[in-house]
Amino acid sequence: MNYSEIIKLLDAGYTREEIMSMQEGADPEADENSENENASEADENSENENVDSLNNAIKEMKTMFSDFTKEIVAMNIMNSRQDPDQENAVDDIIANIISPKSMKKGD
Repeated sequence: MNYSEIIKLLDAGYTREEIMSMQEGADPEADENSENENASEADENSENENVDSLNNAIKEMKTMFSDFTKEIVAMNIMNSRQDPDQENAVDDIIANIISPKSMKKGD
């Protein structure tokens, strides 16, 4: 830059620091573009990390739900089996519901 250009910039309202930064960088727009590119790359990386962490969390939750469902099914199967030595058979329970007095104790 020559003196006449610097004086024109001062008349336009630029400060000393702004003019000096223009002289140091060959193209100030190129610096802004590189900063924008770096910022966009950082945003993409953070978005990718967030997506990956969410996918991992979803996989863990699916696994937990699957295990929980298996445990519930196993407990239901265990609770649904009737002990052969049990006093009240299914027929006795139904008979008691229909006619409570007809059920004998000890049979």
